[in-house]
Amino acid sequence: MSYRALALVLLVSVGCSPTLFTPVEDESEAEEMKARILELQRQARVSEVELDRLRRQVAELEARVAGGEGADRPEAPPPPALDDGVGREESGSSEVIESTDIAPPAEPPSPPAPAAAEPEPVAKIATGPLSPAAQEMYDRGYTFYHRGLYVDAESAFQQFLAAYPDTELSDNAHYWIGESRFARADYTGALAAFQETLGRYPEGNKVPDALLKKADSLARLGDVSGARDAYDEVIRRFPASAAALSAEERRAEYR
Repeated sequence: MSYRALALVLLVSVGCSPTLFTPVEDESEAEEMKARILELQRQARVSEVELDRLRRQVAELEARVAGGEGADRPEAPPPPALDDGVGREESGSSEVIESTDIAPPAEPPSPPAPAAAEPEPVAKIATGPLSPAAQEMYDRGYTFYHRGLYVDAESAFQQFLAAYPDTELSDNAHYWIGESRFARADYTGALAAFQETLGRYPEGNKVPDALLKKADSLARLGDVSGARDAYDEVIRRFPASAAALSAEERRAEYR
């Protein structure tokens, strides 16, 4: 049968079917469709994390290949360390102390006033590939979580952060600690973990999901007003995200 004939048969079939394109009137069917959409969104977020892991592995392999090809070339200068600014400040302070063209003071200088305590700086997220040991430790916690071993998952992510506190997966580890606590109905502990994710990594990729789960934690703790505000923030800041769609669904429950 040719494609033209097949298309004609399909058009006739569609025209004869009285049920196609009928609006969904059954409320239970509509609820089932919503539940399927939310489950697909959850699976998409899990797939996104797994895709990030695969991308990092590819980047690590490319870096290794590039390093092997350039073995005979002059060694490039090392990249600046994360605390390079601090090193420069210390170096500059040393130069001022050793300067000889400044006249000594007539009187001994008074002791400097104690510096005011500074707020904890926002953590920097590294962009380079993780070492195999770091990736293995992170994957261990991730596997525990998806097997429902939430206590083991939290412990594994805590160990990862203790060993590798400033990596591209540090914000993810904090987030999954919150998810592990939330799954155990420890909503106070979960809220603290999600707040830490938002506070330490405001530019991290887990901000939309952490903000959504912060709202869920507040709702479970009875802070309906705070939950509504957090849902509204997700919708306002990340309108095109899956987290925003979930926030709209859950926000409707607290009108």
